[in-house]
Amino acid sequence: MHDVIVIGTYSIALGVIRSLGMVGYKVRLLALNEDTKKIAGKSKYVTKSIYLKYNENKIIDVLDLLRGDDEKILIISLNDRYSKFIDHNYNILKEHYYLCNIDNEECNIDTLMDKMYQKRLAQEYGLNTAFGKEYNTEENGISDAIKEVKYPCFMKPLASADIPNSKTAFAICSNEAELTKAMKVIREKGGKNVLIEEYLNISQELCLYGIAWGNGAWAPVLILTLRGGVAEHKGVTAEGVAISSNKIKDIKEKIENLVKGLKLTGMFCVDLFDCDNKIYFSEINIRGGGSGYAATLAGINFPAILVDMFYKQKVECPDDIAREVRFQNERILFDTFRRGYISQKEFDNQLNMPLERFIESADDPKPWQEFRKMVRLYKLKKFVRCFVPKNMLSRHKRLKEIQ
Repeated sequence: MHDVIVIGTYSIALGVIRSLGMVGYKVRLLALNEDTKKIAGKSKYVTKSIYLKYNENKIIDVLDLLRGDDEKILIISLNDRYSKFIDHNYNILKEHYYLCNIDNEECNIDTLMDKMYQKRLAQEYGLNTAFGKEYNTEENGISDAIKEVKYPCFMKPLASADIPNSKTAFAICSNEAELTKAMKVIREKGGKNVLIEEYLNISQELCLYGIAWGNGAWAPVLILTLRGGVAEHKGVTAEGVAISSNKIKDIKEKIENLVKGLKLTGMFCVDLFDCDNKIYFSEINIRGGGSGYAATLAGINFPAILVDMFYKQKVECPDDIAREVRFQNERILFDTFRRGYISQKEFDNQLNMPLERFIESADDPKPWQEFRKMVRLYKLKKFVRCFVPKNMLSRHKRLKEIQ
């Protein structure tokens, strides 16, 4: 049985690891932060784990280290920046790695990351989109946007892979000052262009999950967001439900046709907005999404299907889910608590709700144990900050320095 290299963070990586592990595949993990190595890296299905802060000069060397003596191994990237790097080096990497791709060509995934290109593509296939326009983040671009935009508006980087933690740069702007500030923030982060769209009154956030192989595409799972993430987790579901995508069959079929037209090989997820019973296309991601493990729990194991496609040339995907699943992403919930959006009591109450979880698992307990340690340590530090006098903390710090 072949191993698989997984590149990702937090519970999204852990979900793919467990999805592969439950059908017999082992994983070599490229963790994109230390917390991921501590949590996802502790899974019993992980045979090797390396943490690498993003550095393009080291990525190929680290991948070769993870590949070891294997002649060829599959890479599943769950991160836009790494997916872009792999896509730009497709011709170099494809000799020793099986890679998700569009039409077996270099740089096609990067082209699709352009959100204006996505918008035009969606319109061609009959999907509703919000009115939007691209602007550069230089002073002339900001000046043009100020003259043309109607408020409120929604602004985001034109390509998520261009800046780290791109979701922190998303902004709803109500006036000229807010728009100017938001565009300058993206410029400071290295973003050269933004997409500014009309503001939609969203009643429900949805995400369609699927997989494609050449001329075939299947999207049987729909995620409904009940509680969303904040800050770097904007657009990620903290609590939601996985249902059959046949509930929006017409939209699902249009998206499947769009993906077929791309000649994609790999997983994908499409963000959608329900605005007063009218569904709008937001964007497509050529990777697994933050709630991908909910699809596995519902009976559609996309990572395992992808591996079978590459390793066994077996192209099969169930037409529908086995069951609906209400779930919780504990990591997103924890970060919502840490950012001050919910109280400790609310966090504890929500963590005790009888829902399917992404980290807790009786069959694979070590990641949950590490996560609980992280939560307890944060609560302890929070208690100390709140109740121990600052002068006492300063005195303790000085004594430690003297010792």
